[in-house]
Amino acid sequence: MAIILRSVKGSALTHLELDGNFADLDGRTTTMEGGAAAVGDIYVADGAGGGSYGGTSYGCIYTSHVDAVTVATIGTTAKKLAGFSHNGPANNVTADYANDQMTVLTKGDYWVDVTISFGTVASGDSGLYLFHVRVNDVESVIGFHRNMSGTSDKGAAGCGGILSLAVNDVVTLWVESDEVGDTDDIAIANVTLNAIIMRAT
Repeated sequence: MAIILRSVKGSALTHLELDGNFADLDGRTTTMEGGAAAVGDIYVADGAGGGSYGGTSYGCIYTSHVDAVTVATIGTTAKKLAGFSHNGPANNVTADYANDQMTVLTKGDYWVDVTISFGTVASGDSGLYLFHVRVNDVESVIGFHRNMSGTSDKGAAGCGGILSLAVNDVVTLWVESDEVGDTDDIAIANVTLNAIIMRAT
């Protein structure tokens, strides 16, 4: 239907004309450019006046206290922490606890964080432990260090930050210590690795 307008400034529409302008709202297009959106989708502008809908991106892998594991032979050579036992919620991120990693499926800036609770196994396991998030096996700026004393010393730590990630980037957690002989062992009570998109690029 045609919408009635006035060409003369200040001219008012009658009530009947106003009602007519809104009589067919149910039949009008109500979706934004970029197609229909599913529940939970977000609209991502392309910087050129358009954009598209897509689901947000996030992922999580973790180990809880009921799945406590020991990570052995830690030393000055960094190694991927193989201690995850569950996938958490994920969308547009492939959570893969079996391989202790997450793969990003949407390019963007992500908040990535890790929390861990662990303890030394024996007196010889005392010293400095270094944990870092890696992307495609390359160390990122996200990491923390924790000093531990002898047998059964327990502690918790965590860190987080923003990383620019590309499609198919693989996010992992690595650990090393100051033990030259690579003989340190730790018992992990809980560990969680999260990645949440902040801005699609």
